[in-house]
Amino acid sequence: MSVLRCLCLVLGLLAPSLASAAVLENPSPDSFYSGIGVISGWKCEANGPLTVRFNGGEAIPLAYRNERPDTASVCNDTNNGFVAIWNWARLGDGVHVAVVYDNGLEFGRSTFEVATLGVAFERGAVGECRIDDFPSPGESTLFEWNEATQHLEMVGMAGSTPTDDHGNSVRDATPVTSNSVTRGEIADTGDEDYFRLEVHEAGTLTIEVAPGTLGPDWNVTLYSSGGNVLKYHPSSAGGSFAEPVQAGAYIIRVTGYGTFTGTYELGVSHAPSTGSTPADDHGDTEATATDVGLNSDTAGQMGPHWEDDDYFRVTVEEPGTLEVWTAGPTIHFGRLSGPGLNLHGTRTADGNFRIETSVGVDEYYVVVSSVNRGHARTDPQGNGPYTLSVRFTAGAEEMMGESASGSGGATSGDSLFGSGVLENPIPDSFGSGGATSGDSLSGSSVLEN
Repeated sequence: MSVLRCLCLVLGLLAPSLASAAVLENPSPDSFYSGIGVISGWKCEANGPLTVRFNGGEAIPLAYRNERPDTASVCNDTNNGFVAIWNWARLGDGVHVAVVYDNGLEFGRSTFEVATLGVAFERGAVGECRIDDFPSPGESTLFEWNEATQHLEMVGMAGSTPTDDHGNSVRDATPVTSNSVTRGEIADTGDEDYFRLEVHEAGTLTIEVAPGTLGPDWNVTLYSSGGNVLKYHPSSAGGSFAEPVQAGAYIIRVTGYGTFTGTYELGVSHAPSTGSTPADDHGDTEATATDVGLNSDTAGQMGPHWEDDDYFRVTVEEPGTLEVWTAGPTIHFGRLSGPGLNLHGTRTADGNFRIETSVGVDEYYVVVSSVNRGHARTDPQGNGPYTLSVRFTAGAEEMMGESASGSGGATSGDSLFGSGVLENPIPDSFGSGGATSGDSLSGSSVLEN
């Protein structure tokens, strides 16, 4: 047999094998899925559009020809990946079947299971957890809930022996300031966290503890600089207490009760007694929201409590573009909500936020917060004055939730296509694993993860 005939025979046998070489990687068989993730895999050659169907339902397009260098040895090139963003909760709890097609012909399938929180998109949840002996025996890993991805995202490694984040004595106390939030952890049953606070004028000191994984029982003790107990406050008495104080130094001690350990956040605020104590100027709920005009500037004050929320109601009577932003000397977080809409503000260079989006005829709510409601961690700066500005331009095409400025969350991952929404990562949040949403989604410019 001639060399040319041998070569032709080899190429003839190789071509069909390359055309059929394909792997559906996600969802993988007999695996669990939740939150927002990806449908992904690779295929050396495609004869037409690639799609996926769940449980025999509608065909969902897959973006093809993404870079996969790991397929070079099989496909002789690298642009063989396919991907789509998917909210697994849309399928509901239970067992499901995914089948991928090339131009209508099946080339892979997987049976897997989905677990949900009972809704397609969980809103407002905050939490964190620690998993011991993960990823290896003797190691511990910390996770935080991320609303935008609907996942517990890895914050970091706790190590084989948790590092004591705050001193166990008055001498080693961690300095804190008024109107601040400090994160801590009671790492073991003998751990005590001490904090030192300097108060510069007489007034009322408010101390709040927001437990993460600490609990259900914990204690806070307030001491004078001389070591006298001014206030002992168990968790059974509530999450906060207020105590009149004079100018001077104070010590705060946080402990777990009995064998209880875990993470928490300590909030400290001080209201001077000179003059009147500032009242909450705007409502903390939609029911008590302050009505503001479409082209208005409204003064606000974060405080007197460190977890203050100010709600504002905006009524839109025709489709258009709505812009909201804050200006002020301290850090603020913002959110715009309405029917099918839940946008987190984009952080500006001065620590305020800005949101711009197309809206329809309806009522919308702007929430200004002194802490970041997107996850459990908070910023130490939040209380202080600000100005909320609202601007409206009539006549823009109604897009209902797609934003040119701001980070989404209402429909993150529910659709495969968008028009410029930065949904993930949300500002000041943690992410781990996963993929970048919007990977060549048929020319779409959506960056979701």
